[in-house]
Amino acid sequence: MNDRAVSRLASTVLIASLTLAPFAAARADVPAKFVGAWGREKCSVLVIRFGANTFASPANGPPMAVISAVEAGGMLNVTYKSPDVPKPVTDTYAVGTDGRLQILRTSVDGAVVSESHSAPWDHCP
Repeated sequence: MNDRAVSRLASTVLIASLTLAPFAAARADVPAKFVGAWGREKCSVLVIRFGANTFASPANGPPMAVISAVEAGGMLNVTYKSPDVPKPVTDTYAVGTDGRLQILRTSVDGAVVSESHSAPWDHCP
C-alpha cells in the first residue's frame, strides 16, 4: 500500500468515525442501582421501569432509549426520546437517603412542562 492509499484510508476512517459518533452515543447507561421497577404502595402499583439503557413509563409501557442518565447531588436526571414528543424529554428525580425515588419535574428541550410532589417510590424486586 502506498502513502497516498494509506492517507486516503485514514481520511475515510476519520470521516466514518465522525459521522457515526453521534449514533454510538445515542444510548446511555442508567446507573445500576436504579435498574428495575419502581412503584408505590409496597410495589403493588408499578410506576416506572429502568433497563440498562432504556426507560418505560408506565412500567409496562414500551421501552424508550435513554440518551443520558446522570446521578449527582441527590438527583437523577434521565433524558430519553419519547415517541409522543419530538424533542428530548428529561425527568428529574430526587434520590432519598433511603434509596427511594421521587419525581420532581419533567422538561422538554430544557423547558419545565410539569412539576410533581408525589410520594417517593420503592425499588421493587
